[in-house]
Amino acid sequence: MERLKIIFSIDRLDYTKGLIARVKAIETLLRTNPELSQKFMYLMIVTPSRTNVGQYMELKNELEMNIGRINGEYGRIGWYPITYIYRKVSQKTLINYYKWADIALITPLIDGLNLVCKEFVAASTKGLLILSEFAGSSEDLKEAVKVNPNSIEDLSSTLFKALSMPESEIMERLSLLKERVKRRDIEWWAKKVTDTVKRKEPDA
Repeated sequence: MERLKIIFSIDRLDYTKGLIARVKAIETLLRTNPELSQKFMYLMIVTPSRTNVGQYMELKNELEMNIGRINGEYGRIGWYPITYIYRKVSQKTLINYYKWADIALITPLIDGLNLVCKEFVAASTKGLLILSEFAGSSEDLKEAVKVNPNSIEDLSSTLFKALSMPESEIMERLSLLKERVKRRDIEWWAKKVTDTVKRKEPDA
């Protein structure tokens, strides 16, 4: 029996993360490509955030209603397209998920940097990174597959491309990303910041 491909994401509960667009992209993927039924599983981990704010609880409810609807429509005996976990996970567990995943789906609507994508690259031994073009790390991680997180159609078609990408291309992309992440470590970033500050300082 063919092994399920694992799509993985982890985000805090927040409007900027594009969570609902992501699950609707899974729905579009299955509607337009029914042959993918039971060929993958999307493991979506959402960590609690601002649980005392009503709007965030409304977001949680909307997300969970969409997941339930999609699983109800497209699920089969013993298989659901989306496995949803709403809780914090330990760093050790997270690293295991990074290693387990075939695809990391990191698609914030806007993000200053986003270190999750770099953690995934560092830990993964086989995975493909799908990254929002609006994440700060997108400029640095050139071998990631870039996507517009505002477009459900773009998310869906990018997932289709990722699920059918040859292993040789995935491994080549990952190898180049690992080299980039390793080379641009904390010392590299610290030097880059201090050099930028020095260039902008007014002459004495």
